[in-house]
Amino acid sequence: MKLYRIFAFMLMLAVAFAACEKIDPPYKVVTDGGGNGSGESGDTVRNVLIEDFTGHTCVNCPSAAHKAHELINFYGQRVVVMSVHAGWFARPDAHDPLFATDFRTESGEAWNTFWSVDIQGNPNGLINRLGGAANGVINPDNWAPVVEDESQKEFLAKVTINNDYNDSNKRLSVEVEAEFQKDMEGEYWLYVGLLQDSIVAPQKDEDVEGGIDTNYVHMHTLRTSLNGIWGEVLNDGETIVEKATYDKTYTLDFEDDWVPEHCHIVAFVYYASNEGLYDDKYVIQVDQESVIPKLEE
Repeated sequence: MKLYRIFAFMLMLAVAFAACEKIDPPYKVVTDGGGNGSGESGDTVRNVLIEDFTGHTCVNCPSAAHKAHELINFYGQRVVVMSVHAGWFARPDAHDPLFATDFRTESGEAWNTFWSVDIQGNPNGLINRLGGAANGVINPDNWAPVVEDESQKEFLAKVTINNDYNDSNKRLSVEVEAEFQKDMEGEYWLYVGLLQDSIVAPQKDEDVEGGIDTNYVHMHTLRTSLNGIWGEVLNDGETIVEKATYDKTYTLDFEDDWVPEHCHIVAFVYYASNEGLYDDKYVIQVDQESVIPKLEE
């Protein structure tokens, strides 16, 4: 099985780097295992968070989105992508109606500043927020090997999300449970956010004629936070014991342009101390759940 995993991963890398064909939406999302034979999400394995920092006037950002979807197609549900519109390239343009929409969020802007993402040039991203503030930004060309390495790390926490959407008042109720798998020191936080797929809006793209794709499909777009810019602390620095469980509940009133059938709740647990075993703000587990459960085919 180990040799199979290595072979499959090397094959995926070869295809990713050799292929020049652009992947167009709708994207295929593998939920039964992808290339490595394990599509289960969060119960006994380590999931990986990709934060794709982007903007609608960034001509190279669509290529990063394609790389993220190649990884989703390979790893299945074990890879969670969060598309964060932030910084210079995400600003609405008051003089151009094509780019008047504002996809920025308070969380995204704060994260962009903390990691200095757009200063280093987009497209760029974070993988489990590895490396801390100083060295956390990773170029999309390097996402694949980092994701593979992170997916093999120790399973430290299980994240469970339960959503209950009321269509009559457009209110979502969310329950999130974090169950730690071993004794752990340090301060751990939980972030919960709303993502939306299938948003059709103009995007600058160097690979299309005229440089603008007016029907671009924005996926995994961060819409808002349910528990603040950075989330909230779980253990207040107290020692976590094996099987310790932390439960949080939230409510969210949907805005008119948030389509519940295209939305997910993402939740991740991260280490928030400035020193210790893990990098500052390092994500130890992530998961996501559809707002409207999809019927089995």
